[in-house]
Amino acid sequence: AMKFIQQRHLESDAAAKHRQRLQNEINILAHLQHPHIPTLYDHDQDFERPFLVMRYIAEAPYEDLITTGEMLKIRLEKRLAALKTLAQTLAFVHTESIIHRDIKPGSINGIDTPYLLDFGISIEAQNIPNAQEDVGTGIYMPPQNVPLGKSIDDYGFAVVAYEVIFGCHP
Repeated sequence: AMKFIQQRHLESDAAAKHRQRLQNEINILAHLQHPHIPTLYDHDQDFERPFLVMRYIAEAPYEDLITTGEMLKIRLEKRLAALKTLAQTLAFVHTESIIHRDIKPGSINGIDTPYLLDFGISIEAQNIPNAQEDVGTGIYMPPQNVPLGKSIDDYGFAVVAYEVIFGCHP
């Protein structure tokens, strides 16, 4: 799968931010070697439209499965097994001192073989003191005043788990 920076982002005042997020994702994917995180194959920040090439994940994102109601048609045992795999994957990410910062159904694909995706706004734990704290998707972020760290991801994962089990946002 190829992930490009959209042309409108390259032409915006925030172009540098989008380039940095792609570079961040490249760095993190290159670092995180795990069977449930897509493998990075190639990248080019100097190309007309900067891109990365990673393993293609053919299954639908959880966001689509939840929104359409298809998630609830999948046996509960299978959903719970996928959540267990994703929890283990997130624990691995944390042992590598990475905070994802945007755990949500749109960042997860696959039931039989679940994958954690979208590391563009992830951060290394050592960079937390200099990081902007209010980054991510609002309805998957913990209440204000929760310090940036693993608990941000844990909260997002708990909300996703609820949605996978019950088919709706808590």
